[in-house]
Amino acid sequence: RGRASAADFSFGTSIDGLAMVLLGGVQSMSGPIAGAFAGTALRTAVQSAGQAWHLTLGVVLIAVALWVPQGVAGATLRFWCRAL
Repeated sequence: RGRASAADFSFGTSIDGLAMVLLGGVQSMSGPIAGAFAGTALRTAVQSAGQAWHLTLGVVLIAVALWVPQGVAGATLRFWCRAL
């Protein structure tokens, strides 16, 4: 209806948004956009698991933080520069 209420911004929604930003990378403006695409794709892929979506996202975020600290956008850019 074009309106947003306080109920639309629950704790889970806030965490999902923050997780997508972290997944994409915070070093550029393209990071959160890439994180939103990656997070949505991940959510769609594991949606049938029910509540395990948040657990899966947590595991993926930890893996990204350990092995790809610049996020999905930074890793893609690094891969692209090496390929050229």
